[in-house]
Amino acid sequence: MPRVRRSFSPHSHGSVPSATTASNLSADERERAGISESLVRAPIGIEDPADLIGDLSSALGNL
Repeated sequence: MPRVRRSFSPHSHGSVPSATTASNLSADERERAGISESLVRAPIGIEDPADLIGDLSSALGNL
């Protein structure tokens, strides 16, 4: 059996669950699960907190 190698990044990133992990659900299933089209998942990594705050402020300022 081949070994599966998982790669985890220590860096922060963002994703839109309705287009990624929940994309296989119907719109009704996503609604019942509380996953809206505007939901953004932001796992936080090990960056310096000031850098994270700056990056998030910059990103939100572009909306």
